[in-house]
Amino acid sequence: MKYILTFYFGLISCSSAFSQSLFTLQEVVDSLPFQVIVQSGKLAISFAGPEHRKLRYLTVDNLYLSDADLLLEYHPHGIPKTLELQPLIELREASGRLIQIGQSSLSSDQALSVKTPVAGRIVWLDATETALELGAYTLLIHQRLRGAVECAGKRPEFSIKQQLPYYGVAAAGLVFSGLGLIFNAQKKDSYNNYRNVWANEGQKTDADGYLADAKNLEKRAEVFMYGGLAVLGANAGFYTWRRIRVRHRQHLYDTYCTSQTKTSLKIEPVLDWWRNGPVAGVRIGINGK
Repeated sequence: MKYILTFYFGLISCSSAFSQSLFTLQEVVDSLPFQVIVQSGKLAISFAGPEHRKLRYLTVDNLYLSDADLLLEYHPHGIPKTLELQPLIELREASGRLIQIGQSSLSSDQALSVKTPVAGRIVWLDATETALELGAYTLLIHQRLRGAVECAGKRPEFSIKQQLPYYGVAAAGLVFSGLGLIFNAQKKDSYNNYRNVWANEGQKTDADGYLADAKNLEKRAEVFMYGGLAVLGANAGFYTWRRIRVRHRQHLYDTYCTSQTKTSLKIEPVLDWWRNGPVAGVRIGINGK
């Protein structure tokens, strides 16, 4: 029984370990216009609007230059607890040319995946030496929601075939519990025989034999009975956990994946304020990519 329990719990642990892959469920791109200016003899960032710019899933706390690096500080909001946010950035020049920023240009301490309400920052190393000059730019902030379901795959399910191992373990638990009941009944018979020997003034050696059998049967009954009940309880718990987890993944799939053909691309106008007046921009949303 010890080996059966060890194998079973090991199988469950491995199943849980391999289920942590995250996939992109939704991607929203917000634009943050800014200017690079000279302030006190140094390059600096200037952008108008609220002090804290609220995007779809991020609130920009600060955007500034530190030596040659560009730093974007933020904190997430409105993210379901079971999902993670992966923020990425691109730069668009006034001419419309896009500058993609590779991972090698980002600080190694950047937290790409964050969970609400943890704050984070993106550091673009040597930005003023490689791309930024005096002038107007737009920072494109990609906000990717990631979860444990892949839209390109099938809808998660808990099929009969997947449930069979749990039924097998439950059957084993019932067998162990049944053997425990049988040993318990045999134990009672041995105790009765032990009492009958003394009641009929039988031999001590006969009585001791029945007593030893009763004690051995009692130990077996306890091991199989409680072991079987433990297997049944653990199996029921893991079965319930698995079913709840699949239902949660089905909910994610139905929410972010099944509607992607209808809302795969969403464009919203955004009005940003500069010192000299309003500037129009756009917000692009992509679901299930």
